[in-house]
This record gives sequence, C-alpha cells and structure tokens, in this order.
Amino acid sequence: MSKSNSPRARDIIAAVAETQHLEGDLVEAGVYRGNSAKIICEVKGGKPLHLFDTFEGLPGSMFEPIDSSTKEARRQLSPGKYMASLLEVKENLKQHKDVFYYPGIFPETAKPLKNKTFAFVHLDLDLYRSTLEALKFFYSRLNVEGIIISHNYTNMPGVKRAFEEFFKDKPEKIKEISSTQCLIKKLRS
Repeated sequence: MSKSNSPRARDIIAAVAETQHLEGDLVEAGVYRGNSAKIICEVKGGKPLHLFDTFEGLPGSMFEPIDSSTKEARRQLSPGKYMASLLEVKENLKQHKDVFYYPGIFPETAKPLKNKTFAFVHLDLDLYRSTLEALKFFYSRLNVEGIIISHNYTNMPGVKRAFEEFFKDKPEKIKEISSTQCLIKKLRS
C-alpha cells in the first residue's frame, strides 16, 4: 500500500478511527515493508501497535494446497515472497512511538500478548493456515465493536476459506470492502 488515499488505506483509517473509543491495542499481522502499519500509526493516537511478520517473506512451512488453488494465487504466492527485513520496517516507522515487533512464525510469536485485548486487527497474511491461526488468536481477545480487516479476502483462496470456516458458527457476517479486503465487527463477547 503506497498511498494513504487509496481505497484500502481509507478503509484502514476509518476502522482505526471507529475503534478509538474502545479499550485494547492495535495489531497488524503481515507487515511486509510497513506501509499499512505507517498508515495505522498516523491515526492510532497513543495506543500501542503490535506488528507480526516473519521478516523473511511467506513461510514455506505454512503453505496448504488451498493457497495455490487458483492461477492468480500461484502467480502471487511462493515461499520467501514479500520479504522485507525488520531493519527496513523499523526504519520506515522510526518516527512513530509505541510500535512493537514480533519476528517469526505466528502464533508462536504471539505468546507475549496472550493476556492483552484488542480494538483493531489488520491481517495481510495471504495464506490459509496463517490467517486461520491469527483469527483463532485475535478474535477471542477482540473487544466487542472491535474490527478485523483482512487484505486479499477476494483474491487469495486460502484467506477466504479461513474466514468462511472460522466465522461459520459466529454471529458476525463477513463484509467485503474495497480493494480485495473484508471486515468483521465483533458483535458480542
């Protein structure tokens, strides 16, 4: 995401703003170069932002057959793709405070946050298992009226399947929004 006026960026800005009154921290899982994290930082106020990424690109150990089940997915996804170093991301976000980094494979890296609650979660994980693990971890810790936005919902089959499976027995409806994204707003605890 390169421009803060893109539809994707506007959706993220609106969701962070909508959750400002809620208790809880902010999260991004799947950081790449930190461009969307930078947009979150610009509107997050004093809330902490937790950033999860391998900082080594897409982890080959997390690929499932569903992830490469379409031509577009095969073209866009491969182990190591979307690699940006932790140093590069820190440099991109150096002017922002209360940003915390968790390099490695999720959900192992999330253990320090097991007792936290969240107001906003942005997922850009591209893969089925990564997305499903993030939903399992963050949904139960998301405050009522908290928002989860995921990138690549409409164009990555693994992301879509993870959302559909996870929310099939939940009260929230998955809402498609601009630029391949989806959003859920938590209805109850």
